[in-house]
Amino acid sequence: MFPSNTFGHFADGNETYRITDPMPPGIWWNAITNDSGVVMEITHWGTQTLNLNYPALKQNCEMAVPNHTWVYCRDEDTGRVWNPGVAPMMSEVKDFACEHHDGWTSVASVFDGLRVVWRTFVPVSGRRVIWTVEVQNETPRPRRISVFPVVAPNMVNFQAPRFFFGPFGTAAYDESLRGVFYRIGNPHAPWEARHLMLCGSPTPDDACGDRAHLFGPVLFPQYPQRLLSGGPLGRRGGGSSGWHTDMVLALQFKMDLAPSGSGRCDMLLAAVRDKDEARAMAADMATPEAAEREFRRMQEARQVRRSTLRIRTPDAQIDAFANAWLKRGLEYSLVKKDSTRDNLQFADGLTMSDPARVRAELLRLMPWQYADGHAIRSWIPYDETWYSDTTTWLVMTACGYLKFTDDLAFLDERAPYFDGGTGTVLEHLERAVAQLDGDRGPHGLPRFHYADWNDALNPADPDAESVFVAMQLGCMFNDMAGLMRRLERPADAERYAQKHAELKRTVNDVAWDTEGGYYVRGFADGKVIGGSRSEGSTIFVNPQSWAIMADLVPAERLSRLLAVVDEKLEWDLGCPVNTPLYSKQDPRLGRITFQIPGSDENGVYCHATAFKTAADVWVGRGDAALRCLKKVTPDYEGNPVAQSGALPFALTSAYSVNPATPGRASRSWLTGSACWYMRTVIEGLLGVRRAYGGFVLRPAFPSAWTEAEVMLRRGAETYRIRIVRSEVVQAQKITLNGNTLRGDFLPFQPAGVHEISIRLPVAARSNG
Repeated sequence: MFPSNTFGHFADGNETYRITDPMPPGIWWNAITNDSGVVMEITHWGTQTLNLNYPALKQNCEMAVPNHTWVYCRDEDTGRVWNPGVAPMMSEVKDFACEHHDGWTSVASVFDGLRVVWRTFVPVSGRRVIWTVEVQNETPRPRRISVFPVVAPNMVNFQAPRFFFGPFGTAAYDESLRGVFYRIGNPHAPWEARHLMLCGSPTPDDACGDRAHLFGPVLFPQYPQRLLSGGPLGRRGGGSSGWHTDMVLALQFKMDLAPSGSGRCDMLLAAVRDKDEARAMAADMATPEAAEREFRRMQEARQVRRSTLRIRTPDAQIDAFANAWLKRGLEYSLVKKDSTRDNLQFADGLTMSDPARVRAELLRLMPWQYADGHAIRSWIPYDETWYSDTTTWLVMTACGYLKFTDDLAFLDERAPYFDGGTGTVLEHLERAVAQLDGDRGPHGLPRFHYADWNDALNPADPDAESVFVAMQLGCMFNDMAGLMRRLERPADAERYAQKHAELKRTVNDVAWDTEGGYYVRGFADGKVIGGSRSEGSTIFVNPQSWAIMADLVPAERLSRLLAVVDEKLEWDLGCPVNTPLYSKQDPRLGRITFQIPGSDENGVYCHATAFKTAADVWVGRGDAALRCLKKVTPDYEGNPVAQSGALPFALTSAYSVNPATPGRASRSWLTGSACWYMRTVIEGLLGVRRAYGGFVLRPAFPSAWTEAEVMLRRGAETYRIRIVRSEVVQAQKITLNGNTLRGDFLPFQPAGVHEISIRLPVAARSNG
């Protein structure tokens, strides 16, 4: 069952979220991207933040001023003006409804008997966004109405010489475009598509490029003076042109509506190279059929993408996230973010649903790796700061891709190094492992450098060591040993296995806190970070979860470690990164000690919580994993959205545990939690684990669940997996197409549909 709230609800098989209150406890926005780098963040009011991602330029281009896209309406008989999406005039409309879909958002409302539906979507390709506005007259009398789409353009967020900003752009109506063309004259604009246009279908009745003309001298969009005065929008033939920084792209469409009649207008907002491209795009948008054709193409492409991996469990909320919302968030994050560590995790979360995209992302990321094996932090914004964990994710994601696809030819692809030269994919992986393996401090553990995964933990000591990254190195050794076995290189496989065994001894000798019964976080300045006798925080969650996933915990220590994790590191809203929370500033440890106790990395961080759930299922603790996973799923009963303000349909990065802001959510969508949430559900709770040559079927099935289903497509193969609890089996039993399977390994099958049954004994309860 879904949690209920008074602001909205899931609909259409839980793949749409319908918001019925125009004033929810936060800005509830949808994230939409396409393959051409368009990044849209659209609020429940319809206002939009639009960016174009240009990785090669190490820049993002803002198409419009953030949240400065609006639709106004004016009743030409009464002169009343309103926004069907409420903002920015905060219009008092009736029957408000915003629907966030996969690839589009619609906002609808009624004002004085006129129902307006404003739909925005991003086509499959191209640097463009399409709006459609439909007006329905619900009264028995004729009505005259005008619709005004308005965009405050930007396209100038780039570095230029001093004083090289100013009157270099103009915005004016162009008859050949049926719209307003915003020309960027600054010669330092780095992107090819440097101009912007807003065109319409049918041909608009009026237009304006001058922001002061539209809004008046104070430029407040809340008070569109020209519209409220009842006067013309502008003079379409070239008057009311804008220049310098006071520009808008505004059109007017007049509609004469019969009783119960309707009208429609379509708009295209696009970044273009020149007017020739603008004219061609405007010609393609000349009829309503053109917009609907693009809309259908977008829907069909997304339906295909979502159909490759589907689940059904007793928890409809988890189903909705795994089937739709997490995938959307991961795709958005891949385009929105340009960071080695982050993008590799986002990609890994899509491996079992969109492996082709993961392959392309790996090749896109490898050129940011130095020849010595480490990688830059990010390229938008450009940041070469040395984080010790950057390439650990490269090995994880690449090996995860290879396990699922068996695309061993990928290892022979060549990719450049950031500082010169090229190497095969396999060489990139081997250099990543070798660099981290050889970069160790006094205790034989990897050095921190500026930070590791925890951006806020910044030990000043150049020899500071990260126990967390040591655990990641253990995962790398295991991944590389498995890859070498698949490549039939037994000597190399044994070499990596020996390295893992040596690291295990080292970690347990120097990083195990005997008094506390857990692993410390690191070493710096001759002191222990995150140990039972440390100042400030005495335990961190990440070394514990990653020690389990890296198989570095001796059997005799596991039960004690799990007991400590359950007692100290699972709070009401998830897992704290560290506890007790830092309350005293310490420059030797960095930003984490300066953060408000209970906030972000000095509080409950959802990414770390998702690591913990992945560790739980790794050792079969399905109940513990599910309990903790639900705590970071929005609208959790212990932290409803009315308190958190979180988007009900997207994961957030953190929840505040500070008494002044209890439960308040941080930024939504852009979080690595999504990858680990997917892994916990698909490979953990449901137990369909990636492996070389097939799948390991090992569900950590929660004790309250009686059955579940997984449908997974891998190329021409389709696997339909049904998991049930059965009173007639004493141990897990698997059948493939009716034949009993020995063990829990399912080899890849020939093309076609394959039926797999996993029967679990009723008595076998998942611990935790």
